[in-house]
Amino acid sequence: MAASSSPITNTITAPDAVFLTGGTGKVASRIAPLLQAAGIPAIIASRSGHTPPGSGYTGVRFDWDDRATWEPALVASTQKHGGLSAVFLVMPGMPDPGPAAAAFADLARARAGAKRFVLLSASSVEEGGPAMGQVHAVLRERGERGEIGWAVVRPSWMQENFATQETHLKSIREENKVYSATGAGKIPWVSAGDVAAVAFAGLTAPEPPNRDFLVLGPELLSYGDIARTLTEVLGREIAHGDISEAELARRHQGFGLPAQYAAILAAMDTAIKNGSEDRLNDVVLQVTGRPPRRLRDFVEENKAVWKPTYTEYGEQQCENLSRTFPYMDKFTHLIASPLRRTIKTCLQSFGPGVARGTQIVLLPDLQQFSQATCNVRSEPEKLRLDGAFPEREHEQREARAQDALKWLYSVSGSAGDDDHIVVVTHGVFVNVMLKDEESFLGASFGGSRSIGPSSSVIPTTPHLTPVSIETDESKQWRGALPGLLVTWGSQQR
Repeated sequence: MAASSSPITNTITAPDAVFLTGGTGKVASRIAPLLQAAGIPAIIASRSGHTPPGSGYTGVRFDWDDRATWEPALVASTQKHGGLSAVFLVMPGMPDPGPAAAAFADLARARAGAKRFVLLSASSVEEGGPAMGQVHAVLRERGERGEIGWAVVRPSWMQENFATQETHLKSIREENKVYSATGAGKIPWVSAGDVAAVAFAGLTAPEPPNRDFLVLGPELLSYGDIARTLTEVLGREIAHGDISEAELARRHQGFGLPAQYAAILAAMDTAIKNGSEDRLNDVVLQVTGRPPRRLRDFVEENKAVWKPTYTEYGEQQCENLSRTFPYMDKFTHLIASPLRRTIKTCLQSFGPGVARGTQIVLLPDLQQFSQATCNVRSEPEKLRLDGAFPEREHEQREARAQDALKWLYSVSGSAGDDDHIVVVTHGVFVNVMLKDEESFLGASFGGSRSIGPSSSVIPTTPHLTPVSIETDESKQWRGALPGLLVTWGSQQR
């Protein structure tokens, strides 16, 4: 499996496009801009059929589980670009994808003139083995018959898994743990960007590689090493939860994976424990001309992803609010700022209401921009680059607060007399939003004081951000509108 001695360069000049299945996934989404930079049209095939606004890519709806989508996706591609030079295959999580891959390859050749197929497989899966190993065998067989050119990209485990897979992301954020059944086994963690670069070469080289590429990162690291790196970069202790293969399979099933596929993944961890991934090579350097990316660099660049949604203190606040909120069985509307923390506040603090069918409505105007990192659990410099946080001046915040309040009153005006509305936003923003409202006159969001005729702030536990309640008397005083209940995301401590 020796690599070529010099970087593979793209020399395709034909206008034919490259069809990317799994088009919005970790690897295909990184291949698309490489194709675009090389002047090669990219077809983004996904279940939604959507592409990023302004990307210039062509999007088509494609679902491996719905064969009725296959031919229309290929026809749409040929109508726009005249044909396909290559297809990137990302198979779904099924035990035996070989028949589906073979059927689609034959269809792509017949309907779109596809000449080359590049499969995303895995370092742990040999040709003829389970899952992608079956597809690997299909491609070689078709290639040996002279029907197609082919390549198989077999990356080791990807660094991005820690930031995108719910199993890892949730446990790091909420438990300060990363789970595996690998023991002290080591893995050459590889960047999805490096995998995409190798796949791009396989898709666009002047001659098809007709081989597989074992794509490995630059260093061997155990899950314990990963936990130590996360600890150093994030500034809080992250531990490796070393569990059994059976326990890991159950965890995977708990996150929605089919039992058979969960068992396959868990068994891979046992293989790693026994040394299956203990290897390095220079494929990335040889194919792309640059060394592979280190995992620590990835963690440094993406550290904001693993910030906890709540601290332990924040969890206690949600528990207390859920226990003491007096209108839990009465509220009919739940409106929130569209941030992760405020959404979680809705789910944890007002869970009974959500469980009985109350939907969470996300209102962008309820967002608060602040230099205080604790308000949104994101670094200020990151927020300045995010289009969801355009506000820069106090006047803009005030205008937005008034727009939010008008919208809330319109909802209140159209609701029934017995309806109650809960709004989850941020403390400073509540002050800005309600400062000129006579019905909330005298409001004190730090304690218990009158906020209008016969209305009050319900006191809770010490330091818990209180819930502002408008009573029936206050409602009648300002025009018999339904009650407006306001709470907000608590500060992190």
